[in-house]
Amino acid sequence: MLDRSLLSQNIISLLGLGSLNADRQTALVEKIMELVEKRITLRMLDGLKEEQLNLANTVFASGTDEEKTAFIMALPNLQQILEEEIINVKQELLQDAQKLVE
Repeated sequence: MLDRSLLSQNIISLLGLGSLNADRQTALVEKIMELVEKRITLRMLDGLKEEQLNLANTVFASGTDEEKTAFIMALPNLQQILEEEIINVKQELLQDAQKLVE
């Protein structure tokens, strides 16, 4: 079950890592963002039909930034996918962090 309250929570605070220096916090957030982006991309591609996949390949191979953005924004359930993957990653990281201190 997704805990929607996690959407608004800062991941550094959530994991109790506020004592890390700013550079380490930034590096951690960047890694987490990469993970979320990869998961979102996989979910979006997984939901596309073959014709849509071909269009995606064309747009991302040679399209402008505006065309790429338009393609992504036109995907069905985009907001839902974004929210679910952010929540899933936060939940998993929180569970893993809790296991480390047990």
